[in-house]
Amino acid sequence: MSITDVQLIYRLQNTVRLLIGNRPNVEAYKFYHAAAVGGPYVAFATVQNLPSLNPPTKGQVVFEFFPSGLSWDNTIKHFLKMAPIIGGVEQAQEGPLVVPVRYEYAKNPKDMVMFGFNTTEQRFIPVAVDADGKLL
Repeated sequence: MSITDVQLIYRLQNTVRLLIGNRPNVEAYKFYHAAAVGGPYVAFATVQNLPSLNPPTKGQVVFEFFPSGLSWDNTIKHFLKMAPIIGGVEQAQEGPLVVPVRYEYAKNPKDMVMFGFNTTEQRFIPVAVDADGKLL
């Protein structure tokens, strides 16, 4: 299962980045984490609904977090739920979004391709990175 308009961009050893589609009338998004699909889910961050102005992510909310602050184990799948906040009231949780084990990306290369935005060519291009996010 996934969360509507939320895309896992990458999972590095110490960083996870999500792109969230901007939703009208939503003030913020509250995120919950669990190490098992059935929970328990624990709130760990609230992100304001402020769309990016940068060309590669324009109009989307970029949420990057560092899992070292959570009970995070890179050898297992993790699960995220998101609850939109509208009018100061937290709405129903959506999800879960599965954050796969790091090595699962390499099992199927078509699922692991990451893209960077080339400002000269004004287009997305495939990018290969190592475990620390450095370009190869």
